[in-house]
Amino acid sequence: MKKYFLFYFLFYFTKAYSQVSFEYLKIITSAAQYTYIGVTYKPEYNWIRSSDWGTIADLLSARQEMYERGHSICRNEYVKLMNLVLINNSNKIKLASFREKVKRWAEVNYPNIDLSIQSNVNSVLKYYTALYDDPDIRNEIKLLNELHVYYQDIANSDPYKINKGLVFDNINTILKEIQTYTSKQLTSDLNTIELELRQRKYNEFKSDIYKRFYNISKIPKVSNGWHFVYFIEKNGLAFGQRSVLVENGKVTKFKTWKGEDAQIIAGGSIVNQYCQSAVYSLITASGVFKNAELELFFMD
Repeated sequence: MKKYFLFYFLFYFTKAYSQVSFEYLKIITSAAQYTYIGVTYKPEYNWIRSSDWGTIADLLSARQEMYERGHSICRNEYVKLMNLVLINNSNKIKLASFREKVKRWAEVNYPNIDLSIQSNVNSVLKYYTALYDDPDIRNEIKLLNELHVYYQDIANSDPYKINKGLVFDNINTILKEIQTYTSKQLTSDLNTIELELRQRKYNEFKSDIYKRFYNISKIPKVSNGWHFVYFIEKNGLAFGQRSVLVENGKVTKFKTWKGEDAQIIAGGSIVNQYCQSAVYSLITASGVFKNAELELFFMD
């Protein structure tokens, strides 16, 4: 199963969604019906295997049955086109224009075409699916397909191993980004998009917390007990708000997103509501142990 950076993608906890929005889920589900071989769109012939065309053509004496089969295939592609939902602003305009053109063409020409002839079926399919040759449309569908596959993986995963709310929030964010993507940006792979968003969110969070921290009044000592803090992982791109345990002027435990108490194994000293370094051990999504160094800001 393909793994993405999404496992480590963290957002403000107050903004985490428990699910991908219904509107966005409809978009990625719509795109999941599209199959490309390389850069060529492949229409669905799922009513009959392509290897059986010659045999059935020989056996069928009733052209009506041949017509109905051709009509089913063409209608399937027509319905897919009419139900396709895209999110990129430029692509939505292209889709609306193409769909209207196909509607007008179909109203005039489709009833007069003999769909018992395979070459006619191929011609109709070529017309209905011409939009999918557009690189921008193709690249968006590819991204939406990847998001749909990943959504299915996460939706069926163990909630104790993956923070689904934060991952779904990430998917929502990526879909919002795709709305304004240029042609060049649409060529990006999902891993690149995730890493860029992750880096940007991390930088924004860090900048915001630094400003807020240096504008509050300092007190000389943080009392013993559990406190809410904002954290920034120094050797990664994780950030957010968590709880820590303070004992005698030092951070001794860090509450993970699973609700577990992680022991601070190095650092932890607090000066004026600030801990420059606190290190704890964690297990990554791939099952590898590593140490994470945190910068902590006490806001309560």
